[in-house]
Amino acid sequence: MNKIALIVGTMVLLAAAVGAVLFFRADATARVMAEEDAVESIIGLYPELEAYKTTSLPPSSIITKQLGTGWYVAFIESGSGIPGILTARCYRVSETTRVEQVGTFTAQGGQTAERMQLETCSPIFSDEQAPVATSTSTQPGNSGILPYGNTTLRLGERAQFPALSVKPVAIEEDSRCPSDVQCIQAGTVRIQIEMVSAQGTSTGILKLDEVFATKTESITMVGVEPGKISTATTSPDAYLFTIKVVPQGLLIKPKTPGECFIGGCSSHICSDTKDAVSTCEFREEYACYKTAACERQRDGACGWTLSAALTSCLAAASSGTIAE
Repeated sequence: MNKIALIVGTMVLLAAAVGAVLFFRADATARVMAEEDAVESIIGLYPELEAYKTTSLPPSSIITKQLGTGWYVAFIESGSGIPGILTARCYRVSETTRVEQVGTFTAQGGQTAERMQLETCSPIFSDEQAPVATSTSTQPGNSGILPYGNTTLRLGERAQFPALSVKPVAIEEDSRCPSDVQCIQAGTVRIQIEMVSAQGTSTGILKLDEVFATKTESITMVGVEPGKISTATTSPDAYLFTIKVVPQGLLIKPKTPGECFIGGCSSHICSDTKDAVSTCEFREEYACYKTAACERQRDGACGWTLSAALTSCLAAASSGTIAE
């Protein structure tokens, strides 16, 4: 009788063990997110990306790559009549539907990407050689040396200018107000940079829109991407810092009038580039630029002049009370 009870008990335990294994396998399988769910999780945070699901001009598409139980997703805009990728916005979605922006890409100087590496949002060019940094200046320069002007860098990337090289080393602060939150203060970004010149190697803290002066150059961080949103986090490797380096005394050097151009799909970009290209998405603040002046600013760069009317319009657009 004891033998029978022992056998029955053993069989019950085996059955329970097998059932537990099957349950955990089924549960693990259930946690694998569907590709469509990953895409929709991102679009839920960024509704403007909905347009990438349909054929449009310029051509747009969505590419994905599975990451364990989650996904890498990139929203791609290709050239219309121009081969290659113009812009890309890359995200990582975990099995819990947590969305993290990996980075962004925008073609510079007419050099479009052949494809994207989704894990880092890095462009892969047809010759497999991505540039170290891209300068928006039009001055000629030697091979490997950027002309003075703007350059965009990630952490650890170095840009060599005629008499100085600059490398972002670490993010010290990113207190920018998320675009989906109303804040009392706009916040700022501070990064640590490494500078190498004839005087040696030194480090300093670069604050957004504030000039950092060396003995021979002036350095300013004039832009940071991607924008901040409260429901998503950005990994340090995904940050793109636009840094302006010019010789001392050239920050307010005026340029010839008439060199500023209005561009972008919504005519919202004021720059040195004629027919500047952008993604086609409309925001309320873009309407404010219809009557604004696109002209050379005190720092020598093209930009919208912040008149009282423009400032008031932008504030109304930010609060959602812009007049029709």
